[in-house]
Amino acid sequence: MYPKHEMSDHLRKSEHDCDLAQQLSIREDYCDWTIICCFYFAVHCVEAYAHKIGRERELLGGLGDEESLHRKRERFVQHRLKDYFSIYRRLYDKSRRARYDPTYFEQIRQLKDYHKRLLEAARKLKSILR
Repeated sequence: MYPKHEMSDHLRKSEHDCDLAQQLSIREDYCDWTIICCFYFAVHCVEAYAHKIGRERELLGGLGDEESLHRKRERFVQHRLKDYFSIYRRLYDKSRRARYDPTYFEQIRQLKDYHKRLLEAARKLKSILR
């Protein structure tokens, strides 16, 4: 699927995604993209954590493996990062909605600073890497 990556690769990508989310969060007209970047920031934090604890293989697929990478990652967070599961799941759900519901960005724009609150929630995931 993808070439093998190291923890440092995921750390760099998580910082990149977090920086973009921060920049976008300033603008109310890109609240949907802020949420999407927050989710991908969380994804790379989880991937880096899997490397940190030597469990990155749990997130890989094999031949004939029908389970999606998103499902494996969700299960990993649910079992290994229980305290962060609700944050991760909310980011996943909201980013999916932001990507596929063409009216969602208009709805969340009505909620004052909602995307900024999700960014703060996503930043809590970074603590797993300490």
